[in-house]
Amino acid sequence: MNTLGQLVRDISGIFGQPIPFLILIGIMVVLIIAMLSSRSRRASLDRFYGTKGGNQGITVMQPGIRVDGDVVGQHNLMVLGEIKGNINLDALLVIGETGKVGGEVHAKNIVVEGEMDGNIRADERVELKNTAKYTGHITSPSLKISENCYFKGTVDMEEGVPIQDKIKPEQS
Repeated sequence: MNTLGQLVRDISGIFGQPIPFLILIGIMVVLIIAMLSSRSRRASLDRFYGTKGGNQGITVMQPGIRVDGDVVGQHNLMVLGEIKGNINLDALLVIGETGKVGGEVHAKNIVVEGEMDGNIRADERVELKNTAKYTGHITSPSLKISENCYFKGTVDMEEGVPIQDKIKPEQS
């Protein structure tokens, strides 16, 4: 109780006058909800992008952050800011709706919701969501393009395999 009393005095000191107990409880509830919603947002990102089982979560680069240079790593990354440079990840890369990337990108899986100008090479899968604006060449064994996204470029589903080897004749 001593700690709660100290907290009440500290918060009251900020406003220069005593704060009724119910208002103080309300402020504390708002702070707790904000803290939990941050955890909840990360958990929902993990569920949406399938990273929960990957036991590494997802690092979020917030809007307003700009990186001029290359990004290299082994952890999942969501870009909501801007990167001018190459990205090389051994994990999932998500370019969020507010994200902008200009450069060559390589990752295990890539989801584009924002803007990207440059070539993509994915080890497993690329997905262009409805809000994506993408210009460049995609090399990936699997590709999903949503019908409302903007896409200007080319696609190679299997690098180094001649087209005639990809097409199998129908069995009669």
